[in-house]
Amino acid sequence: MQNPIEQIIQEVKPIKRIGWASWIDQKKLETLRADWRELFDLARYSLRRRFEILEDLGVLERQQIFENITPTVGFEALAKAMTGNIASVDEVGVNYHALGSGTNAPADSDTQLQTETVRAILSSRSYEDNKAYYTAFYGLAEAIGTHHEMGLFINAGPTVNSGVLWDRTLLDITKTGVQSLTLDYEDTFANG
Repeated sequence: MQNPIEQIIQEVKPIKRIGWASWIDQKKLETLRADWRELFDLARYSLRRRFEILEDLGVLERQQIFENITPTVGFEALAKAMTGNIASVDEVGVNYHALGSGTNAPADSDTQLQTETVRAILSSRSYEDNKAYYTAFYGLAEAIGTHHEMGLFINAGPTVNSGVLWDRTLLDITKTGVQSLTLDYEDTFANG
């Protein structure tokens, strides 16, 4: 007879997430659309629609798809919230994005970026059905240089390494002062 513990059905959430890095000719965008900031509001425009508009305007210089992982600390924060062991929803809100220079492969045991260099509060967050969407926007004067890692943080502030790491990615990003950079994430929660 099989042990009852072995008969427990486990629900497994995927740990890989999908995202898009987009380099945009910011000055051209600003001359073509006075309402350009609205394009980065996930409540107004879906990612797909924003990408179509940017491409139609001819301002999307480059786009790269990336995968990232959610380390154990991120899932621990989610489990804590699901069991009511939080004081406020802020404790599980993904609210900051960071770039860094570290090159170690992402691992389940990560609790922060290897070497964080710059961070920004998310410009937009949204959800639809079983998907959560996040957008980080770095303007012309922000995040100039080459970055090798990035991550999203829960309940974070502007201080380096603050908050709980929700995900981590290795991706070579070089940004100049004549382009903006958006990093868009789509988290899908589905059974295995």
